[in-house]
Amino acid sequence: MSMVLLFQITDSLLYRTSIQIPPFWRALITALFYLTMTIYLLTIDRPRAKAKLSLQHFIILWVFVSACLYLFTYFVLGFIDGFGNSPYDNSAISIIKSIFLYGTVLVCKEWIRSYVINMVQKRFALLVGISLVLLYTFISINWNPLFSMDKPKDFLVFFTSRVFVSLALNSYLTYVSYLAGPMPSIIYVLVTQAPIWFMNPLPNLSWLTTSVLGISFPVLSLDIIMNAYHKQTKVIKPHEYQGSNPYSWIVIAAFSVIMVWFSVGLFPVSPSLVITKSMQPGIDPGDVVIIKKVDTQSLKTGDIIKYWDGKCFITHRIVDIYTEEDKTYFITKGDANSLEDDPVSPEQVRGVLMFTIPKIGKLPLWIRTQLAIS
Repeated sequence: MSMVLLFQITDSLLYRTSIQIPPFWRALITALFYLTMTIYLLTIDRPRAKAKLSLQHFIILWVFVSACLYLFTYFVLGFIDGFGNSPYDNSAISIIKSIFLYGTVLVCKEWIRSYVINMVQKRFALLVGISLVLLYTFISINWNPLFSMDKPKDFLVFFTSRVFVSLALNSYLTYVSYLAGPMPSIIYVLVTQAPIWFMNPLPNLSWLTTSVLGISFPVLSLDIIMNAYHKQTKVIKPHEYQGSNPYSWIVIAAFSVIMVWFSVGLFPVSPSLVITKSMQPGIDPGDVVIIKKVDTQSLKTGDIIKYWDGKCFITHRIVDIYTEEDKTYFITKGDANSLEDDPVSPEQVRGVLMFTIPKIGKLPLWIRTQLAIS
């Protein structure tokens, strides 16, 4: 594996330097490298997968089913997010090149993954498995865009839609390789990746859809296979297996991630807890206001906006709008306040109030108050 890591680091450094290698030759060199590694591994004793043969058949079948479900969902979501032109050349010659070059790399990577995870003793399997997941995640991502990012949202999008998706996928593939050898992981990558080489148009999914799809399918499939394996090997007793809900933690994790995305403003709408009495009687402390991102040019007197004053977020009503030196400013005031706020520039505005959900923030507000008192 050190050779694989060294090759990928060298390839990445060459990509970032002035040395230009044509894409075809670059792909050919990569394919030949992995093919040579795989042929070498095939000439020596191949380690045996850990699961029983009967369970291996189940794993291979389930991996195939999960790959087909992923592909089906991928194209269905295209009707929601839209379709775009394929980045690949769909001519017959190009398809053959893709099958040979990229297909060889995909298949050989899975042979190497399976060999490494199954050659170690059982007590080292977890450590080697984690190392494989991190290594394959590292070599599967183009890290160059990361060095030119300067906005927190760009970092979040990059790590969510690329890094976390790759971590989930490689965790799934490493585990099934450990149990059933290279065949299930080869089937998964070919079923999910090969169609995009020759189909046009392709779904043009948003980063959010890509993240949810790319994380949920491997995690759910991994959970199903782990529970099936543990049940067969008596790691989980039958009454414990039947009484547990293996998917509840997935729902909780997904809900938590969505709440984080809401909080940081990655959705068009976001919740905000009201902690003061400045907007009474319409909005009370403990209410949650739902804020929608808006073009500030559409704001008018009477709208309730959320803005950043340099220290905290404030949700107040616009009472006046004026223009000074070709720049618009908003004068806001809390309904219960006697004095107006300082002028608010468009850059400070985070959104306009859509609606209010009464009282659901009472408990968080009480906890926050008690912590402040302590």
